[in-house]
Amino acid sequence: MRQDRQDARISLETTAQFTRGAPWRLSLPHDLPVDLLIWTTKGQAVASLNGCRRGVGAHCAMVVPAGTLFSLDLGRTGGGLVLSLSPDLAEEAQWPDRPRLLQLREV
Repeated sequence: MRQDRQDARISLETTAQFTRGAPWRLSLPHDLPVDLLIWTTKGQAVASLNGCRRGVGAHCAMVVPAGTLFSLDLGRTGGGLVLSLSPDLAEEAQWPDRPRLLQLREV
């Protein structure tokens, strides 16, 4: 299957697809060369952004700029979506340059 250059600039995966069967890809603190938007859809989790830990639940958005130290421990019942943006697309979209955590109380 041919992958267009445009497809490599952005991807949307579930958290299970993003971890590729290795939960440490989210649960251990690390940084990535791409910008992420992580949206939790179910369960409870512990999020860490640049060393600041917070409990999060469903309907929480994490904006993780490239190079930001982060982790998200979803546990066994947690799940969500991960949007990955290449650095050039993030710059073009004026993506935030600092990490953000947004919890929505009413959906």
